[in-house]
This record gives sequence, structure tokens and C-alpha cells, in this order.
Amino acid sequence: MTENELNQYRAIKNEIEDLSFRIKQLEQKEVQMTTDRVKGSSKHFPYIEQHFYVTGIDQEEYDRRQNWIKELQRKRNNKLTELIEMECRIHDFIYTISDSEIRQIFIFRFIDGLSQEDIGQKLHMDRSGVSKRITKYVKAA
Repeated sequence: MTENELNQYRAIKNEIEDLSFRIKQLEQKEVQMTTDRVKGSSKHFPYIEQHFYVTGIDQEEYDRRQNWIKELQRKRNNKLTELIEMECRIHDFIYTISDSEIRQIFIFRFIDGLSQEDIGQKLHMDRSGVSKRITKYVKAA
């Protein structure tokens, strides 16, 4: 497994959060009300032409928005499936690392998304040491 593949986990997770946010925004957005003038006539003789104003939602706009929400939900569900599959592969890869320190580095970096500097502080090493261990292990694997 490459470092790029490991980094994709956090990127896909962020993409799912972004899609969820966009869906929520669209769902909460109020539908625009439109007003239009129509012709009609009185109910009784003499049938005099009258103009009426009607108010309602713009059905085309509403349908477009609903379709967009469905499309975003479909994309999010595809990304969730991809994320779950990737998460399984990454967990299998990381939890088969025999060296406890390297395993912790990989968990902190690729699952928790911590920076190399933060990992170094947690494990009492400098940032470059974290980077070297990741690079060395990925190349060896």
C-alpha cells in the first residue's frame, strides 16, 4: 500500500462531510414562491373577463433541486462505500504491522489525521523521524 493510498482515506472522509453539508444546505433552502397573473371569468352570466393572481412554488426549480439532492446523495453513498472498503484495506494493512511504534505512527497519521509534528510530540521524537519511519516502512512494504 502506498502513502498516497493511505492519504486518500482522509480526503474521501472530508469529501463525504462536504457532500453531506451541501445536501443539508439544499434541503434547508426555502423554495422560492412565485406569483403570476391568470385570466378567468366570473361564475355567473354575464361572464366578465377577470384577472387573478396566483401564488405557488416554481415546480421546475423545486424538481431541479430535488434531482440535485438525489444526485448528491447518490455520490455520497458511493463515496461511503468506497470509504468503507478503503478503511478495511487500511486497517488490515496497519494492524498487521508488527512494530508497535510504526503501527502507532500509521494510526495517528492515516486514520486520525494528525500532523507529523503532533505525532512526534506524542511519541517523543522529532517530525523528521516520523516522516522517515513512514517512508521507510512504505518502501519496504
